[in-house]
Amino acid sequence: MASPHVFPTVLTSKRLRISVPTSQDNPQVMAVAGDLEVSKHLRGVPHPYGPDDAQAWIQKAQDPVEPAIRRGIYRHTQLIGCIGLHPASDGALEVGYMLARAVWRQGYGSEAALSFVRTAQQQFPTRHIIAGHTRNNVASGRILQTCGFVYTGEIEQDVCAATGLTDEVLMMRLPQA
Repeated sequence: MASPHVFPTVLTSKRLRISVPTSQDNPQVMAVAGDLEVSKHLRGVPHPYGPDDAQAWIQKAQDPVEPAIRRGIYRHTQLIGCIGLHPASDGALEVGYMLARAVWRQGYGSEAALSFVRTAQQQFPTRHIIAGHTRNNVASGRILQTCGFVYTGEIEQDVCAATGLTDEVLMMRLPQA
């Protein structure tokens, strides 16, 4: 299991801060996850996504015994997305993230993912780190490739909570050093 105790509570990159969200971030978490154009690419995120969903996510991010690591992605003081790492069924750790549509195609996804994934590799050197993206979310695939992920050839089926449609998730793995 990933242990939040060994993962830094704050990461910084050139333009971003990645840190544990607070209850003040509830409206931004709700806005990002509640956007259908964002949520249709996410696994396990309810739609519609309301204030109680956002508050539950924030509370889990703050819980020191929660096995998943959850962080907000901030540009200046504004939450623009979320990123996390949770135990997968095969013992690996799975990275997931979401960004507000207003900041797509500005390099924030790659910047946040690189910082977060590099830290995960340092903190959990013996664990496999995996990720996936829906077939039609090519931009997410490029972000993951920028981080060093390679396609495994595995394709998982997932029912999107936002649309109710089954989608293919292309799985990727980060090669171990």
